[in-house]
This record gives sequence, C-alpha cells and structure tokens, in this order.
Amino acid sequence: MILRMLALTCFTILIAGCDEGGDQGASLWFEHCGSCHGALGQGTDLAPNIVETSGDLTQEEVVEVILNGFGLMDPVSVELEQAEAIARFFLEEL
Repeated sequence: MILRMLALTCFTILIAGCDEGGDQGASLWFEHCGSCHGALGQGTDLAPNIVETSGDLTQEEVVEVILNGFGLMDPVSVELEQAEAIARFFLEEL
C-alpha cells in the first residue's frame, strides 16, 4: 500500500512538471498503461516492468507496440496522435 501511494505521488509530480504536450501523454499513460504497468512503468502483477526492459526502443517502435500490442498485451484503443503522446511521455519522462 505504501509503495502504491509513493508511486502515485511520484506520478503526480511528473504530471505537474510536464509541458502541455507531455501532460496529455502523462494523462493518457495513466489512463491506458499505468494500471497494468504501474504508474512509473515499474511493473505490477498484471504486466512487466517496461522501463528497465525497453532498451533502445525508438518512438516509432513504442507507438507500434501501443497500437498493435505485443506478446500478451492487447492493442491500446487510442488514436495515432494519442499513441505518440504516450510514447513521448514514456521515453522522455519515465
């Protein structure tokens, strides 16, 4: 429980520090990705840590995973522009 509160606090701080475009990415991340991958991408019982395992993925590769899914992950139901905002947030802020 304490870890979850800490993660949510850190996520709130991240959102507060983002610019307008980053804020959309942060909001979309939390809505579509954070519930499974964790607020900071640290992983949960539902999905793996993707910050440590993302390696040198490009924004285009992250967008492709978001839109098409990967492994057991289903595609995320977002528009291309939203997927790009999520990818920017993931690559630049997490």
